[in-house]
Amino acid sequence: MRELARGKRVRVVALTALVVALAAGVTLGATLRGGGPGATAQTTATAATPATVLPANPPTCTAKTLGVSRASNPGLAADCDTLLAIQSTLRVSGWINYDTPLWWDHSYPLNWSARSPLKHWRTVTLGGTPQRVIGLDFSDTRDSVKVFNARTRQWAEVQPFTREWTLRGVIPTQLGNLTALETLDLGGSELTGSVPTQLGSLARLRTLDLSNNKLTGELPIELDDLDSLGRARLAGNAFTRCAPAELWRITSHDLDTLGLPNCKPALTYGAPSWTGIVDAPGEHAFFTNRGPALTYEGLRNDVIQVVIHKQDAGGAMRDAIYDDVEVGDDFEWREASDCWVRYVVERVLPDPTDIPLKVLAVRRYGYAYTGCSGQVSLTGSRTLTWVPPNIQSPDITVPVRHGPWLLVPDDWDGEVETKTRITKQPLGSTSVGQDTIHWDQVVSESVAIVQQHPFWVEPELPAGLSLSHAAVGWEGIDGYSAIYSHPMFGYGVEIHVTRPIFEPAIANENSGSRNFSLFDGKPVMSYYSPSSGSTVYAEVQIFDSELSIEYLVIGIHPEFSKNKGQSLLNIAKELVKGR
Repeated sequence: MRELARGKRVRVVALTALVVALAAGVTLGATLRGGGPGATAQTTATAATPATVLPANPPTCTAKTLGVSRASNPGLAADCDTLLAIQSTLRVSGWINYDTPLWWDHSYPLNWSARSPLKHWRTVTLGGTPQRVIGLDFSDTRDSVKVFNARTRQWAEVQPFTREWTLRGVIPTQLGNLTALETLDLGGSELTGSVPTQLGSLARLRTLDLSNNKLTGELPIELDDLDSLGRARLAGNAFTRCAPAELWRITSHDLDTLGLPNCKPALTYGAPSWTGIVDAPGEHAFFTNRGPALTYEGLRNDVIQVVIHKQDAGGAMRDAIYDDVEVGDDFEWREASDCWVRYVVERVLPDPTDIPLKVLAVRRYGYAYTGCSGQVSLTGSRTLTWVPPNIQSPDITVPVRHGPWLLVPDDWDGEVETKTRITKQPLGSTSVGQDTIHWDQVVSESVAIVQQHPFWVEPELPAGLSLSHAAVGWEGIDGYSAIYSHPMFGYGVEIHVTRPIFEPAIANENSGSRNFSLFDGKPVMSYYSPSSGSTVYAEVQIFDSELSIEYLVIGIHPEFSKNKGQSLLNIAKELVKGR
C-alpha cells in the first residue's frame, strides 16, 4: 500500500489501539498510516476468499440431472451448472414449524446435486419450451407430510407445516446468467453485501423480492433495464443514494418505504458558455467571482455559481429534475472519464421569469483532472448528472479528489497533486478549574480535560462499549481522540475529531474498499475491510470544510460485520450532528 501523505494522529492513541486490538485477537498490520506520530493501526489483508468466487472445477449437470441430453437443451444445462456453482454462496439453514408447541430446529439444506433430477430441486421452478429455470423462490412454503411412528409402526398424515428458509452470504453475481428467470425471491433472510449489477441482465424477470435482508450500498442503475418487471420488494434493507427511476414506474413496488430519491438520468449539454449568456437549450455557464470560468482549473477551484438551461441539448424540458433541486443536492459535470467536477448546492436562487433557467450557488467537492487543463474546450458535449453514484475504489483508474482526500490508484505513474495546507482557525481558550487551556497547544490524557474540548461530542455506540482512553492536543493538533472498549471484545471504536494541518493523499487499497459520498453537503470517505474472523476493520471520515474539522471513526467490532460498517457511518454522522 502506497501512502502519499497523511495528517498527523496521536501516537499514544494509535499504539494503545494496536495493543488492545491485538489483545482482542484482531490481526493488524504493522503499517502506521502516513508514517506520522498519530498514525492509526490498519488491518492486514487476511480476508477469506470472497463468497462469489466459484470453485476451480465446479460440478456439471448430466443428462440424468436434466432429464434430457445437454446438447438437446444447452440453455437448461447452463442454468443447472450455474445453480450448482452458486449453491455454496447461498448458505441455507432452515427449520420446520408444525404450528404447535412441539416444534424443533431441522436442518433442511438445498438438495441441489448433479445426482438428483433438476425437476426435484427445492426452490427451483422449471418452465417454458424448451424448459429453462424460470423461478428461484426461497419464500416460506406450506406442505403436509407423512411421518413414520416407530412405536405404532404406522405412517401418519400430519397437519401442514411451515418450512422457513434462511439465506446467508451474498447475492451471487452469477444469478445474472439465469436469463430465463421470471421470479427471484430472496426475501426475509440474512443476505449481506450489495445488489450485483448483473441482475440487470434478467430481461424476463417479472418479480423481484430482496426485502428484509441486510443488504447495503446503492441499488444498481442496471435494474432500470428490467422492462418486464411488474413487482419489486426492496424494503427492510440499508440501501443508500437513490432508487433507479424506472423502478418507480412498475405496477407494484415498495420504494416509498426506502426513503430514497429517484436517480436522475445523465443530461446532455454543450460546452460551457464563455460569455456567461445562457438563453438556448443545451447551454450552461459557470461563474467565478471574476466572471465566467474559462479554464478547467477555474471549473475545479473557483466556481461559485452555475446557470443551467432547463432544456437539455436534446430538446427535452427537464423541469421535473431542476424544480426539485434543494440545498445539499449534488451534481456532476463530466467531459471525459478523466475530466469531471462534482458540485454541491449551497443556495437555490430565484428562477428568471423570461427564460427557463436554474440558477444555483455551488461549491466543488470532487474532481478528476488528469485529462484536461488550460482553456475550456468549445467543442464536444458534456453530461450533467444529478445525484451521481458514489465513487468507489478500487474501481477508479485516475487520481480522484473528494473533499480533502486524494485517492490515487496503486499503479498510477502520472501527475499527482501536491498536498496543501488546510487553514487553521484558532478556537481560543477555555478554563478548566484554575487552568486556562489553549487547544492548539495542550497535551493531556485527562478525561475531564478532553471532555471540555469544544469539539467533544458524546457518541452513540453499540451496547457494552465504554470510554477507556482519551487524549487531546498531541503534536500541536487541535482536537481530541478517544478509545471505547468492550469487556468481551476488547478494542471497539476509536474516535478522532481534529482540525488537520495538511490535506491527505491516500493510495488505492486492494485489501478492502473505499466509498466516497456526501452527508449534509459534507464529503464522507468510508473504508471497509473484512477480516478472517467475525470482526471487520471499518473506518469513516467526514470533513466539515467550513470549519476545517475532520471526524474520524475507526471500528474493529463484530457489530460492523452485519452491515459492512453502516453502523460506524451512523456514529460519525451523529458526531457531526451533535456539534
